[in-house]
Amino acid sequence: MNGKDSSLEIKKRMSYLLLALTLTVGFVIVYFSKVQPIWYLLTIPSVIFCFEITGIVHELGHFITAKNCGFEVVYCAFPNFVYDKTAKTKIKFTLKGEYLGEIRFYPKTPFDYAEGFKKTLLGGIYAHIVIACVLNALLLVAVFGGFGAVSPILSVAFCYAPYSLYALIVNVVPWFHPENDGAMVKNLNGSRDEVEAVFNFYSIQKALFEGKSYCEISASHFSASPNVSTGIRMPLVVFALRRALESEDRKTADALADILKNEDVYDLATDCELLYKFILDGNEEMVREYEKVLPYAENENYPVVLKALLAHAKYRGDDEYFAVAKPRAIKVCEETEFCKGDAKYNKILIEKL
Repeated sequence: MNGKDSSLEIKKRMSYLLLALTLTVGFVIVYFSKVQPIWYLLTIPSVIFCFEITGIVHELGHFITAKNCGFEVVYCAFPNFVYDKTAKTKIKFTLKGEYLGEIRFYPKTPFDYAEGFKKTLLGGIYAHIVIACVLNALLLVAVFGGFGAVSPILSVAFCYAPYSLYALIVNVVPWFHPENDGAMVKNLNGSRDEVEAVFNFYSIQKALFEGKSYCEISASHFSASPNVSTGIRMPLVVFALRRALESEDRKTADALADILKNEDVYDLATDCELLYKFILDGNEEMVREYEKVLPYAENENYPVVLKALLAHAKYRGDDEYFAVAKPRAIKVCEETEFCKGDAKYNKILIEKL
C-alpha cells in the first residue's frame, strides 16, 4: 500500500469511527431515557428521519443557491428520490440513493462560473449547518426535559440527530475526503488552476446545452492542470475523450482512456463511453471488463448509454436488437431537450455504427 492509499484508508477508518461514536450517543440517550421498552421502536423512524431530512435539506441548499446564481438545475438526487428534468419521469423513488445526494446543473447565461459554483457548494454547507443545529437543539431540549412529560419519548425520537453532525463533518472537513464540499471550496479559494478548470467545465456545459457537439467547442476548454481536483479534472478528461472520438483522433482517445482507467472513475456514462471506445478498438479483454456495466444501463434512456448498448449488440452479433434499437436511439438523440450538443455527438457516432 502506497502513502496515498494508506492515508485514504486512515481517513475512511476515522469516518467509520466517527459514525460509530454518533450511533453510540444515540444508544446512550435511549438507555437513559427511562421510557417503556415499546418506545424503543421510535429509534427506527429516528434513524430514517434524521438520514432523510439531513440529505434533503443539504441538497435543497445546493439546489436553491444554484438557481439563484444563474444555473439551470437538471438533476438532483436526494437520499431516496431523484428529480431528473431530462427524463420522461421527472421524479422517481429509489433505494439506491447516496448518503447526502447529488446535483447537476449548467449555466444559462455567461457569468463567473467559479464564483457561482463556490456559492452553490456553500449553500449546501450552510443548509446542512442549519438542519444539524435544529435537530440537535431539539434533542438537547428533549434530553433536559424541555418538553415536559413527553421529553423522554422525544429524546428517543431524536436520538439519532447526531448523525447530521457526522455527515456535516465528513462532508465539510477536507481531511476526510479530497472531493467533499469543503475541499472543493478550499481549492477554489486557493488555486487559480481550479478556478480555470471550473470555467472550462461550465463553458463546455453551456455550449453543449446550446446544441454544439464536442468538436464544435473551442479546444482550449478541454484541458486542466494535473493539480486540479479529480471531481473537476475527470469530467474534462471525459469531454476530451468524446471530442477525440468524434474527430476520430485514435491516438488522443487511447491516451485519455488510459487516464480514466487508471483513475477508477465509477460513473455509468463514463463506463459506457469507455465500453464504446474499446469495442471500436476490438479490445476483447477491456470489452469483457466494461460490459459488466450493461445490466445497470438497460433501463436508462440517455444517448451515451444507448450508443454503448448498440455498439455492444453489433459487436456480439445481436443483429435483431441492433436493427430495432438503432432507429429508436437516433430518435432519442433528436428529441433530447437538454444537453443537445451531447445528443448531437452521440447521434453522429450511432449513425456510423
